[in-house]
Amino acid sequence: MKVGVIFGEDMNARDQLMLSELADSLGYSYIWFGEHAGIRDAIAMSAAAAAVTERANVGTCAINPYTRNVGTVAATAITLDDITGGRFSIGVASGEEFIGAFGVVKERPLDEMNEFINSLRSLLSGKEVSVEGTLVKLRNARAARKASVPVYVAATGFRMLRLGSKISDGVIFNFLVNDVYMQNAVKASSGAASKFQLITASIADDRKIAVKLAKIFVAKFIFLAPDFFKGIGIPLSVVDAVGKKIRGWPPSQHELENAASLIPEDVAVQLTALGNAGEAAQRISEEAKRWGTTPVIYFLSDNTKRAIEGLISHI
Repeated sequence: MKVGVIFGEDMNARDQLMLSELADSLGYSYIWFGEHAGIRDAIAMSAAAAAVTERANVGTCAINPYTRNVGTVAATAITLDDITGGRFSIGVASGEEFIGAFGVVKERPLDEMNEFINSLRSLLSGKEVSVEGTLVKLRNARAARKASVPVYVAATGFRMLRLGSKISDGVIFNFLVNDVYMQNAVKASSGAASKFQLITASIADDRKIAVKLAKIFVAKFIFLAPDFFKGIGIPLSVVDAVGKKIRGWPPSQHELENAASLIPEDVAVQLTALGNAGEAAQRISEEAKRWGTTPVIYFLSDNTKRAIEGLISHI
């Protein structure tokens, strides 16, 4: 089974590159990077990771279509395709919770994503492209050369997943979801050429540590998207209580720990692959088989290096 790793912004960039080199040497098939405005840049990290890896696909999961011109993204894809020898992919998402703070207005996300993905793929295929859209405006634009770079749509909403399955090379399901969500998400994206599933793995030899790390991570995202978690069946009392413990973004560690203490262990178990490396690997393998997905793992651990080594040995 192919498996990947995804890094966010919870550790410094140098450590992520060291772990990328390790993951590549151990046989992980994908090394992807998230980004948030003002915090971390996924394209810069992909380029750096390309220099320290030899086999794994490196890519973004995910950039957004609003803060980079589609022509710039096409140039980036062509450049990194060349640097990596064909190991680069682009994940695009319309989300990012606080992008509005940087002057971005999303008017019609479905239409805007449709414009961006279709235009990007056309440019990468060598076509001359003219578009007069809400977001993308191109006049007889053409990229310097073709590049066989896969473009994936990362999404949580079912309408966006449905669109992604039609216009892209595949879809990426978000992490911190349960079976209730996945049943509907897989159905919505039934026509997708490829399906990737982000899975949060909270791994520690001491189960109490794994549970604590998972609860803190879950608390952060419940605060960011309370309606989503209510919609997949997380108790309203838990979602509301967590929201009251966190005053704003970014939350302090004290706020997160207080909020996490209100989350029942069974909720953390629903939303993460939790336990030692063997237990997490079993859960991940079951998820991949059940949904027909390629898992890409977001690691939570008191020793991430050991967790990355341990998980792949059990897959």
